[in-house]
Amino acid sequence: MIATMEVLFRYLVFDDVGEPIRRFRTKHEAECYVLHRPNHKIERLPPQPKENVFNLITDEPPF
Repeated sequence: MIATMEVLFRYLVFDDVGEPIRRFRTKHEAECYVLHRPNHKIERLPPQPKENVFNLITDEPPF
């Protein structure tokens, strides 16, 4: 469930001290929040690495 949250809320807003305070889905939402807060900054979370489904297969097929 936490991985889903990170994917949905990709933009983090940090306050003037450097603490993450809010998460947003879009950059536009984050920019609107930061508009009147001059010392806040926006950072984008890195995308989740794609999982190779073939690495999950451990046994050979029985044929």
